Amino acid sequence: MLAKSVVPKLSALLILLCATSTPGQSTGSTISGMVIDPQGARISGVTVTIKNLGTGATRQVSTDANGIYHAVGLQPGHYEVKAERAGFDDEVRPDLALTVAEEAVVNFSMRVRSVTEAVLVTSEAAQVETTSATVSGLVDEKKIRDLPLNGRDMAQLILLQPGVVNSRGSVQSSNTGRGTRFSVGGSRPSQNLFQLDGTTINDALNNTPGSAQGLMVGVETVKEFRVLTNTYSAEYGRATGGVFVAITKSGTNQLHGSAFEFLRNDNLDARNFFDISKPEFRRNQFGFTLGGPIIKNKTFFFGSYEGLREFKGITTVSIVPTITARAGNLPGVAPITVDVRSKPILDLFPAQNGNTFADGTAEFIGTTNRISNDDFFTVRVDHNLGNSDSIFVRYLFDDSDQVLPRNFPEFPNLAVNRKQVVTLEERKIFTAKVVNEVRFGFNRATPAEIVPKASRSLSLITGRDLGEITVAGLTAIGTDRTNPKLFFMNNFQVADNLSILRGKHSLKLGGLFERFQYNGNSESRTRGQLRFRNLSDLLRFRVQDLQGASADSDFVRGYRQSLLGFYLQDEFRVNPRLNLNLGLRYETVTVPHEVNRKVSNLRNILDTEVTLGDPLFEPSHKGFGPRIGFAYDVTGDA
Repeated sequence: MLAKSVVPKLSALLILLCATSTPGQSTGSTISGMVIDPQGARISGVTVTIKNLGTGATRQVSTDANGIYHAVGLQPGHYEVKAERAGFDDEVRPDLALTVAEEAVVNFSMRVRSVTEAVLVTSEAAQVETTSATVSGLVDEKKIRDLPLNGRDMAQLILLQPGVVNSRGSVQSSNTGRGTRFSVGGSRPSQNLFQLDGTTINDALNNTPGSAQGLMVGVETVKEFRVLTNTYSAEYGRATGGVFVAITKSGTNQLHGSAFEFLRNDNLDARNFFDISKPEFRRNQFGFTLGGPIIKNKTFFFGSYEGLREFKGITTVSIVPTITARAGNLPGVAPITVDVRSKPILDLFPAQNGNTFADGTAEFIGTTNRISNDDFFTVRVDHNLGNSDSIFVRYLFDDSDQVLPRNFPEFPNLAVNRKQVVTLEERKIFTAKVVNEVRFGFNRATPAEIVPKASRSLSLITGRDLGEITVAGLTAIGTDRTNPKLFFMNNFQVADNLSILRGKHSLKLGGLFERFQYNGNSESRTRGQLRFRNLSDLLRFRVQDLQGASADSDFVRGYRQSLLGFYLQDEFRVNPRLNLNLGLRYETVTVPHEVNRKVSNLRNILDTEVTLGDPLFEPSHKGFGPRIGFAYDVTGDA
């Protein structure tokens, strides 16, 4: 934790340097409004006190000569807003819900004091956003908590916003990321920006962050989020699609906690049309949250854990040779003497158990056990250094894996992902009209898709495991030729936001610096791909070709890149009925350069000998099965 004497200096230094801010970094909210008397005249010098009901933190601002007040950099939460001035009755809004990145307008109409009394406004009609041109939608705590979510995937709530659709043409894979793919206003899914507490959390492929199952977990952790879809201000950069701004829950002066478990199984499920028998399905999602004070009115904590254990049988229908075809008897063709080299390949195909076709092929209906595990942790600590200075730090850890069914149960893939995000932020109120936010963020994403070691002795390339065999008219057999793949990204972010109120102008300026460290290993055909034109050629062992990577192929790459940008945003109140939102942003990105790297453990991970006999692929009776451990040794130029 930063010392009290150091933190203000850190803010001042970043302001003087005009350090650039992370795109869309601001998660703070704003309360502004006008104070008038019963005749509609504006009242200056009114003291407006804004109190956070959860933490007890207060902020005081005054109306200017035009009767307007403005309070920026407020944390989302529930507030009491009170207007006071000598000669007038006090007026209070007892419970104002302030949401993430909201610009709330709270106007007061104060009566001339005749006797000592206070006006308490307990409800107010919903107001249209009048201070910003941004088109956005809010998903609050109630929606997150009450709406049904299959798999408790928070990303499904993003689809509630107008202009946001699921990009079904974009495949969720190891090459594009497994998170849900969104198109906002017709943009590409890779053009969206996702932030948590102001820190960019896009995955290593710049797409929706997601676990190995493709889920955006954290339903019990995220307080609320806002989806910006159009005409957002200059403070949001790097994205030409949508901007997803979420904040995590924080502790309050009261101790609160919760525990949950959701169970689904196949007891009331109908049989899939292609299932021979109904496969087993069990899904357990469980966890807890706990938050409260460490020091009342000063230091608060919040922590959460969410777990997933799933076992589900996935049915696949494949095309295999019939029993008679394996003996060399094809319909309409003279008997074929099966080449001895073809027999090990034919033995790879399981026996038919479905419909038989007239060309010597038949269906094989198999069930692969899709086993999923996910562990998601967060911990957050908020600390008030004083009435005008506060900091918070939050750490997120998400570790997940899932067996991915392919053509045949014997040859699945394994998706794994480990994500870590750290955010450290200080918010300093220099005066009632000058507020600064400085933030450091770190995002590490490591999605991978691993090919388990085959249990067969057959090999297409000497010294390598079994590859893929493709026969026209049959389903490809063997291991996945386009994997294994592993991507490793470190993203360091330094940001600063400065808000200044001057007359009719509400200024916000800042900038960002981001540093990307990217390493990847993307193999293709390292175990070989053997191709035959048809089943007849397979029986005779007439090979079309054998494709494979050369022994000296290098699939490991390491790149480094920096992003620098700054912005200036001015909300100019021309008169009570006209606001101008003026903004300018400049960003520059360096050309990616390759570095000398040592990525030995990437190869170790991708060469891991995982087989179907390993405990990872077996359901655990306790729900906590063994997991693959990851150890990274990624070095090179910073």
